[in-house]
Amino acid sequence: MSCGLDARLPAGIIGLMGSGTVTVSEGGAPAVRVSAAQGEVTVDIVGLPVPVPAASRVLATLSEARGLARELGERGVTLTVCSSGRPVIRLGRLARPRLSRLVTRSGDVEVTDLRELRRLDRRLRAGPAQH
Repeated sequence: MSCGLDARLPAGIIGLMGSGTVTVSEGGAPAVRVSAAQGEVTVDIVGLPVPVPAASRVLATLSEARGLARELGERGVTLTVCSSGRPVIRLGRLARPRLSRLVTRSGDVEVTDLRELRRLDRRLRAGPAQH
């Protein structure tokens, strides 16, 4: 995710989500689950059938996500990314960064579970073998 161009478009799309859940499956097994309710959007990465090379170096990508996170916060929206149901990253309104503030230089990006984030990073780069 490179938010250097213009974070308003993705933040606007996320902000427009009402409520409900969408599950994307591959081969009968859930891959990604997106749910929204009252200004909170959760993306749960359950299992991906192919590697996602653009996702490498998640921590570097987090510092690039500052613009999106700031825009989400201004719109009163929170985006939480989960790995198999466990929250790993929170962007926007409900983000409460501690040490992640040093990496991202933002009050709108929170790493909720660094160990699980690193596991997710490895899973995204490796593809289905690491699930």
